[in-house]
Amino acid sequence: MNVRAWADVIGTAGFFTLVIVLIIQGSRIWRSRRAAVPESHYRELAEHAVRVQEETERQLRETAERLTEINTRVATLERILKDVD
Repeated sequence: MNVRAWADVIGTAGFFTLVIVLIIQGSRIWRSRRAAVPESHYRELAEHAVRVQEETERQLRETAERLTEINTRVATLERILKDVD
């Protein structure tokens, strides 16, 4: 084989090596992007869970305040009923 033939062989091998590397890198990028989608979904889900938890905490606080008010009224009513006896 002459120098020109060897240059063609080396060029062809280099070209196919480049194509293979590009395919491998492309598949890695595609997999990482595909994996990134669920992460954003989980982030949104976690943010929603935090909002729901904060709302539940607010409602629980309001319920505790109402219960304290009811206990105060019941205690007052009990005192009144004891005074009537």
